[in-house]
Amino acid sequence: CLGRLPRTGGRNGRNHCPSQRGAAFLNMAAPDAASAPKIIPFAALEAGDADACAAVVEAWKAGVACVVRLADRAVLRELWKGSAAGLATADTWPLERLGGLEVGHRQHGARDFLETRAICDEVRPPLGDGVRCAFDHLERCARAALKAACGPLGAAPETLLNLLDEPGRPKLSASVLRLCRYVAPAGEPRKRVCFGAHTDTTFCTAAPCAATPGLEVLDHGTWTSPERGRDSGTDVLVFCGEFLQVLSKSFYEAAVHRVALTAGAAESVRYSAPFLLRARRDATIVPVAAVAGGPPPRLLGLPGLSMAKFHRFLELRRRKLVQEHAQSNDDSDDSDTGFILK
Repeated sequence: CLGRLPRTGGRNGRNHCPSQRGAAFLNMAAPDAASAPKIIPFAALEAGDADACAAVVEAWKAGVACVVRLADRAVLRELWKGSAAGLATADTWPLERLGGLEVGHRQHGARDFLETRAICDEVRPPLGDGVRCAFDHLERCARAALKAACGPLGAAPETLLNLLDEPGRPKLSASVLRLCRYVAPAGEPRKRVCFGAHTDTTFCTAAPCAATPGLEVLDHGTWTSPERGRDSGTDVLVFCGEFLQVLSKSFYEAAVHRVALTAGAAESVRYSAPFLLRARRDATIVPVAAVAGGPPPRLLGLPGLSMAKFHRFLELRRRKLVQEHAQSNDDSDDSDTGFILK
């Protein structure tokens, strides 16, 4: 999303005790983190491994990203190649609306975005098999993480999964793979915030770690760089979005994040490709299906509400908050002011 939301409280004011589960996962150090998140093997997450699910829950309750590692390096290698090629010819794909959904290129100053969506076994714009394959893998990753998050909510996973794109994608997907290019001009020695602090209008976001680090996540009032020390050929950051925060009644916290680059003597260019897992606009929230023997359902009960109206409500709330706090997100400095849906 392109909006910004002021943080008025939430996870940065709470104490979170890390779980002891998932100790078998590889713990890799990050330069600016006292304790790095566990690496979750993609296969384990898809299989519903208890430790993999616990790692997702732990990160999302704290409003930070978990790290999922793909086994096949070719997936992200081809994605980065397709992203660079697609953005190099972005003018070929002007932004258009298909069935109310945006597809194509839009530019904001030194930022370029290429919105790609899937239908059946193709992506639009038609950027090739590499981008299509990455779309499929990142969607599977995001779905598996959302399914893992349903456990503590006491709700059958289908309660949320049935709101997503239908199997086989007979219609243009609601979820989007956003190919991005950010540029920090040469001769600018201080950090440049290329995309201000915000939360995503998603259930969750799966963002492959870029070769040029720049994604920053607010963690207990401090901007951290979860991409540093990661492998851009295998590692994917997965974090909670606004849909899930609202529906879970803030059991999970949408991750507050931004993009910041430092150019120095040479121009700094960053390519990224976040996958935004969203609900179909024509989907309708159904009564929460409890899990036998599980905890009481924590999901917000909104049976009969269409996701189109739910999305519109979030956007109206966002615009109101942006207008009220337009001066609070100063992109010209490196303050630790955060922005979160409340």
